[in-house]
Formats: sequence, C-alpha cells, structure tokens
Amino acid sequence: MNQTKMDNKRNNLLFFVVVFAIIFGFQWYNQPSAEQLAELRTRDSIARVQAEEKIKAAEIEQAKSKALDLSSMDSAKLAALQDEYGVFYPSLSGAENVVSLENDLIKVDFTTKGGFVKCATLKEYNSYRGGNVKLNVDSFSKFDVVLPTTTKNDIHTAQMNFQVKAKSDTSITLALLTAGGESLDFIYSLPSDEYMLGFKVVSSGIDKYMKSDNSIGIEWNQDVYQNEKGRDFENRYCTIYYKEYEGSVSYLSETSADSKKFDQDEPLKWVAFKDQFFSSFLIADDKFNSVCVESSLPKDKDSYYLKRFSSNMSLPFATDKSGSEASMHMYFGPNKYSILYDYDDKLDADVDMNRVLTLGWGIFRWVNQGLVIPMFNFFGSFLSNYGLIILLMTIVIKMLIFPMTYKSYLSSAKMRVLKPQIDEINKRIPEDKPMERQQEMMKLYSSAGVSPMGGCLPMLLQMPFLFAMFSFFPASIELRGQSFLWAEDLSSYDSILSWDYSLPAIGNHISLFCLLMTVTNVIYSYWNMKLTDNGMQQGQQGVMKIMMLAMPVVFFFVFNDYASGLSYYYFISLLITIIQTYVIRKTINEAELLEKLKENQRKPQSKSSWMSRLEEMQRIAEEQKKNAQK
Repeated sequence: MNQTKMDNKRNNLLFFVVVFAIIFGFQWYNQPSAEQLAELRTRDSIARVQAEEKIKAAEIEQAKSKALDLSSMDSAKLAALQDEYGVFYPSLSGAENVVSLENDLIKVDFTTKGGFVKCATLKEYNSYRGGNVKLNVDSFSKFDVVLPTTTKNDIHTAQMNFQVKAKSDTSITLALLTAGGESLDFIYSLPSDEYMLGFKVVSSGIDKYMKSDNSIGIEWNQDVYQNEKGRDFENRYCTIYYKEYEGSVSYLSETSADSKKFDQDEPLKWVAFKDQFFSSFLIADDKFNSVCVESSLPKDKDSYYLKRFSSNMSLPFATDKSGSEASMHMYFGPNKYSILYDYDDKLDADVDMNRVLTLGWGIFRWVNQGLVIPMFNFFGSFLSNYGLIILLMTIVIKMLIFPMTYKSYLSSAKMRVLKPQIDEINKRIPEDKPMERQQEMMKLYSSAGVSPMGGCLPMLLQMPFLFAMFSFFPASIELRGQSFLWAEDLSSYDSILSWDYSLPAIGNHISLFCLLMTVTNVIYSYWNMKLTDNGMQQGQQGVMKIMMLAMPVVFFFVFNDYASGLSYYYFISLLITIIQTYVIRKTINEAELLEKLKENQRKPQSKSSWMSRLEEMQRIAEEQKKNAQK
C-alpha cells in the first residue's frame, strides 16, 4: 500500500515536471529573437514618445480652447486686463496660426502664439525613430521675450498672440500689436542653402509704453530629443555650450545636472543647446548679459528627452527709443565642421561655432583640424563608401608614423640582443644590491649606445594620432547612417548579438568590430611581448604580461557602445601594425646589430653629465640605506 502511494507521488511529480518542461520549452522556442526584441524596444520607445506628444498636444489644444475671448468678456474683467496688460491686452486673444520659411536644407515653422520657432525640420537628416530630425519642437520648448512696460506687470511675449505683418519667400515679420497699432516686430530671414536664420527684434512706436531701460529679458528652454540608436552614448555628447564675449568656448557637464551663472560684466556671444550631431544656437550680433544656463536630467531614464536645457539672459535694447533694434542669429542644424567653421566668415565675427564639435583638446584638436579632417574630406570628395575612406585614412596615418614605429622596434631589438649581458649582470650581482645592479646596467646601456627609454619616446609621439581619432569618429556626422559590411551605421555600435536587458559594463549587446579589435589586440600584445623580451625579472614579466593582456579586454567594455567606425579604425590600425612589425623584424639582422653594439662598447667612453648625476644619486641612496641599517 505504501509502495503504491510512493509510486503515485512519483508519477504526479513526473507529470508536473513534464508539463513544466513542455510549457517552458514552448515559451523558449517561441520567444522573439534579439532582432525582434530590438525592434520591439524601438516600437515601444516610439509609441511612448508619440503618446507623450499627444498629451502635450492635447494640453496645447486645451489651452487654446481656454483662450481669451475679449468680445464676450464683461466690462469688469476687460478693465482688469487693460490695467494689467495696458495697450497690449488685445494680443491676449486670437487663434494660433503657423507660417513657414524653407529652403532645400531646412523648413522652419513659426507660431503666432509667442512669435517664435515652432519647429525646425532638417530635410537631409532622419531620426532613428523615423522621419526627419526636428529641433526646438514647441511642445517641449519655450521662447519668451520679457518687455519692461509701464503696465502693472512686464509683458511676456510667450503669452501673447502675434500677427503676420509681412511675408516673402525668404522673410517673415511677426508683430505684437498694441491697441493703438504700434508693435514689437520679430523679423526672421532664411537665405537659400543655409541653416542660419537672421532674427531681429524691432520697436515700432512702443517706446512710449516702456520703462526706460537698456535691455530686454530672454528666456529660452528646450528639451533635447533622442535622435540616435544608442541613447547612453548620445547622452555623453549632449549639453549646453556657450562662448564668452571675446573669450573662449566652454560647456556644462555632459554626465550630470549642471548650471552656470554669469555676472553683468561677463557677457556671452552665444548659447547653444547641443546634441551629439545637431545643435540649436542663439547668437547675439552684440552680446548677451547676465546669462544663466542650466541643464537637468529626466527622472525616468526612458523619458522622451535626453536632457532639459534652459537659459535666461538680457539683450541690450534701448526700450525708450522708437526704432530700437537688436539683431541675433539662430542656427538649427548639423554639427558639421565645414558648415560651422564657415560661419566665422559669414557672420563677420570670431564666433567659433565649430568648438561645439568634440575634437579633443590642445594638440589632439590640432591634429584633427590640420590633418584628419582635411584628409577625410579629400577622400570623401571622390569616394562614397566611408568604410573605404577610413581604410585609406588608416593607411596614410600608419605611413606617417612608420618612422616612429621603426625606431621603437629598433630600440626594443637593441635591448633584446643585450639580454645575455644583462643576465650576466643579474647573475653576478645579487638581488640584495639593487642599486649596484642598476648602476652596472646603466653602464652597459651607455657603453653600447642604447637608451632604455628609446622605445617609449616614439610611442609617445604616436599618441596624438591615437587620441585625435578617438575624438574624431564620434563627432563625425558624415558617418551617421553610413553602412559598411555588417555595420548599419558607422556612427553607432554594430551589434551582432543583443538581449532585452542591460548588464553591468557591457550593456545589452556585443559589437563585432569591437570584438575583432579586442581579439586582434590580445594576439598582438602576446606576440609583441615575446618579441620584446629584454631581460626583465620573472616576477616583473608576469605582472607586465597580465597587464598587457588585460588592457585589450578592458578596452572591449569601453568601446562596445562606441561608434563602430572608431572600432573599425583601431582594428585596421592593429592589423597594419602587425604587418609593419613583421616586415621590420625581417629587415633587422640582430646578429649584425649585436656586433655593432659590441663595437660601441670597445670604444673609449666619456661619462655623460646625466650618467654622473645618476651615479651620484645612487651613491647617496646607498649611503642612506647603510646608515639606516646601523
């Protein structure tokens, strides 16, 4: 009887195990692939953005439905509005209209509600979500000019309705009208084949309603959309840039919320809301005073926006004079070096707009501006495949630094052929006399004409190229959307494997070019260590070996979400380095090299001042050690 019960329990347990296995297997078999999961995430992101846009649009429509209807307002309320807004009160009501200026590059929509840019659509660039890239979308942005009037409160243009006073194919004048017909005019102009708009604020008779002041206030806020596939990577290049008047360009933190306030005597030339590949500039023909800029992060990491930017400033403007005018320019467009650099001449001012491009600092930026960008543009003038352009650039750069590579290898070869003599010194002088041992080695190097640091200096001279390219590729909008081999976009990562959750350090994908770069780097590091054995102690060799092999693995986690064009460049560069090293090794006869070094050792040696100082330092150190042991 007990045996029967036990059999029944085992059968029931087996039944549940089999059912669970079938259900689990069915779910595993029917789970979406990595590509399908990625597509679902993209759809969810798009749906979330669209839902938030609908909510914003509904709020705007609700606000419109509550717009003031002055014709049906009772006299008491109308008198209260007149007291609060003075002659500007008629502009509180009216329907919103949208008017546009456009050329082959950009379409700029202006709204009569506030009289500013409703949306700037870049015709030649698409967002990863689909459709053209849009900047300064008014659902998530604000532009407000504050007028110091003699009324009860200052007038905020963002609350007022403007009228279309004049319009042509290249310009629009939006007017904030008073009850007496005077106006504050916003005049916009858009030349052909330009991303830059002219923007003037002109007083047409409103001076009699204004306080005597020398400036007007401006508030400009914007939420920056995610436009690229890699949200976290794009966010690293998203921040507020600003240029000090007749000074340098700087920026807020890219990784955390940040703010900066400038005093009246610290004017700015421009403020820019910058994303990885696109920016919105507000540029004063004169200057902005008392500027405060602030960047904040969303609470939800999956929010529709990357960062929220705000800026407050005052603009020189003679409010008590009719015909007063303040001129500015606005740029809504790509962060493309050739375009931004040209505006130094077009605006007839040292605006330095190209400084928003993260091309590195100091010598690294000089290398990019003086060599890398001209070479990139030259190859791009007759090639359309950016994978081939990067290949040619890599070959040219490796040829330029080949003399330094050769000197580095030659120095390593000299150290290697001296290894038997170094081993003899280590054997002759015990380990408990490190200073004496080191002194003998330095004498050997000096007599042979070998510098222990001879291989380091050529490597250091190559570093500017290495770091210049590290900055160049993530900032190159030309690579955006350009495919090569399996990489769909050379400005973003090229995942061959992805999953629906984020892991520490690696994220949710593996990039193939990054993986190839890592494997090649590990192989090259191991091979190079075998070639450059120069007599290090066994323990030192072990530590060095671990470090040399670990670094490429660390780089994998660093570069996994970087631009695939950068990983591809480093991968090709390593392959060329391996080829160069092999060729150099075949051309250097180490036996002849050793004989040359021995010949140097047989020559009379004069002690250099550096060697004398080194020996004196070693002697003092030995004496101090002996005194300490007494």
